[in-house]
Amino acid sequence: MPYSERVAVLNAGAVGLSLLAAGWSSAATQTWIDAAGGPFGEASNWSAAVPGAADTALFNLSATYSVQFDEDITNAQLRVHGGDVSFDLGGHTYHASGAVPPITIGPSPGDVATLRIINGTLSANSISIAPGPSSNGTLIISGPTAHVVATGNITVGYAGAGSLIIENGASLTSGSADVGPFDVGSFSIVGEGSLWTNQTFLGMSGAGGQEDLGYIGPGAVLSSPTVSISARLRGGGTIEGTLHNQGTVEVGDDDGIATLTVAGAYEQGPSAASKLLIEIGGLAAGESHDVLAVTGSASLDQKLTVTLVKGYTPPPGATFDILTAGSIQGTFTLLELPAPINGEPYALQYLPDRVRLIAPGKPLVGDINLDGLVNVGDLLALIGAWGACPPAPANCAADLDASGTVNVGDLLMVISNWS
Repeated sequence: MPYSERVAVLNAGAVGLSLLAAGWSSAATQTWIDAAGGPFGEASNWSAAVPGAADTALFNLSATYSVQFDEDITNAQLRVHGGDVSFDLGGHTYHASGAVPPITIGPSPGDVATLRIINGTLSANSISIAPGPSSNGTLIISGPTAHVVATGNITVGYAGAGSLIIENGASLTSGSADVGPFDVGSFSIVGEGSLWTNQTFLGMSGAGGQEDLGYIGPGAVLSSPTVSISARLRGGGTIEGTLHNQGTVEVGDDDGIATLTVAGAYEQGPSAASKLLIEIGGLAAGESHDVLAVTGSASLDQKLTVTLVKGYTPPPGATFDILTAGSIQGTFTLLELPAPINGEPYALQYLPDRVRLIAPGKPLVGDINLDGLVNVGDLLALIGAWGACPPAPANCAADLDASGTVNVGDLLMVISNWS
């Protein structure tokens, strides 16, 4: 070999070694081709080869199938363009390490794609669901052993319609989150123990011209220092952090009535679009009428809407504590309450730690349980409350003569008004 050629070969080798030392390797896009599903690590399931650490794994078959894992896998990028793909991780971790966002579901215009995560961990610095214009993307995290970690941001519905579902005890941890920043986005956290934890911020913008929706089911938890809603949030689970309502908060689960707990502060307004929706179908708090239960302070403004459901008509003077809090500041400035009864309207009472709705009319003397009758139910309620009343602001409905003690005087009032 002539000297000049030997020099060229040595120089090329030196460049190659330098690139390898810098961590560079040739990257390729490997496409999944088996519509029946199968092991991730089987070369015959791919267009050319099993994707390596520098490669992009692409899924675009219009089919429903499962991909199984028997070891931890790292690729640079994960792209799901079509179909309904389940990653059965077998207790392992799939990590996407490439440029932001390394995981996209529905990245191209018109994509319709679903990715399901079960039995393992999906991780990346960021995840984008439905970034492609007019695309539909869904991420489903299912089961108590399913976890997704986005150390940076997760976006649900960027330029397309995105959906996120955390179910059956699964968990998602993200640095921050945006739901529907430019198009429609939705999320659901359902099932006992299901959890979405944000380290900094979760925003629902409703900027796509359609109403974005978040749902938190009973037993599920959304944890974030700040949850900012300019769309619609519904549910009967728990929010850990401060809830800023600039849109609609609707208390209620799929069965209708619920308690939505805010383990933090609740702030409504000043946006004129901000409102709280409450349904009432009976006297039992959280069972037959909705309650927004706030452990910290509640700052109130703008609209409250209360609706009677299931054909319910409250007895005269019935009371409903529809919002409880550590403290109450402000008032609702626009009220949409049930229609007056015999010309007498419903009243709203602001107490130091609750907001109480009062039905029209005066309650029957002795009607302790406010069912419209004085009967054995009231007698049992009186016996159960016998003795000194608890300190205010606790309710002492059985103290009919306001003596501070439930005693014989109250018993005689029940008997004399028996119906």
